[in-house]
This record gives sequence, structure tokens and C-alpha cells, in this order.
Amino acid sequence: MKPHLIGLVGAGYLSRSFVARLPALPERLGPVLAPSYRLSSRLVNALRAGHPVERYDELEEAHLVLIAVPVNILAQVVEGLADGVSDWKGKFVLLCESREDCTALAPLVARGALAASMDPIPGLNQRFVVEGDRKAVREARSLLGHSAA
Repeated sequence: MKPHLIGLVGAGYLSRSFVARLPALPERLGPVLAPSYRLSSRLVNALRAGHPVERYDELEEAHLVLIAVPVNILAQVVEGLADGVSDWKGKFVLLCESREDCTALAPLVARGALAASMDPIPGLNQRFVVEGDRKAVREARSLLGHSAA
């Protein structure tokens, strides 16, 4: 069975993020969206995985969507995802390295998404705090491997 696709909405210095080092990413990454197509393309090149897309609806094929954006554009990204992806039922959305918790993903949860957030614990090598919907937390831990706290 082919593994489920991961979609990514990214901005900022993603190459410094734990997201860029996720073991499953090269094999499973599909659509990558950023504030511009040029940035999407750069992220794909830096990650050596996935394919750049221009619109939120192109994330429809992903079973899991990672959001790794600066907090100042998070609300805009969440609204774009809520409006752009028509069917969130049974899909997971994980907020990565944000000062916000998974409640920032409420518009997606209202449309049927299972949401969680995951953040590395400073000073503890490869350990994470993961919180949110029980099934989404399980999905996040699976993605991280054994390093979730």
C-alpha cells in the first residue's frame, strides 16, 4: 500500500526547522505551497522532495497537511486552507513550530479536520511536545518516530 501523501504550507526559514528533517518527508511529500510559487519551488528544491503548487485547492490530494509558517500569517493561511480545500473529513493538519496551539486551526476542525500542534523542546535533543486531537497526536507521533514527549 502506498503511504499517504503529506502536503506542506511553508514560509520563512524552513530549512532550519525540524520539518525539513522528518524521516518520512522525502518519500511522502506531495504538494508544497508558499506565499509565492517561486518560494514554493525553492522549498521543494531545498527539501529535495514534493512539487510546488500555487493554490490551496491543490493540497486536496494530501492526507496530512503540515503548516510551518510565521505566526503573523498563520490566520491567513488557515482561512485559505479552510476555503480552498473542500473536504477535510478524515484529514490531518499539524501546526509545526508555532507559538500557537492547535486551537488556531479551529476553522479547519469545524470542517472535519483532525488537528494537533507539535513543537521541539528547547535543550532536549529531538524531543517534542505534541497536543491536540487524540488521533492527530498519534499521527504526529508516527511522523516524528519515537521522539515525541
